[in-house]
Amino acid sequence: METTSSSKLSIFFPILFLLLSSTAAAAIDNSFIGKDPLVSSWRRSLLAFQRNNKKNQIPSCTEMSSRSQCLQNPTCRWCRSEALDDMCFKKAEAWRLPQQVFLCN
Repeated sequence: METTSSSKLSIFFPILFLLLSSTAAAAIDNSFIGKDPLVSSWRRSLLAFQRNNKKNQIPSCTEMSSRSQCLQNPTCRWCRSEALDDMCFKKAEAWRLPQQVFLCN
């Protein structure tokens, strides 16, 4: 059986139509969501909450670079070393450090 070009086209166009219509529908949905004032304000408040929440968080022990910062957090320990830089560690980590290298408060 030979397939003619007209039968190929009759299969191709419906498939092409379905693909284009689904892409257009997705574009319409996205543009609607972006213009909906309730959704837009909800997104803005969520982003603002995430930004403010990051600012108000207590930094982790490893992010603290000074002894005074480290000692202010009860879950952290300041560890001194003659071979390496002095660092702030979590309490559980400081307990596991080799005592030959680090001296922790």
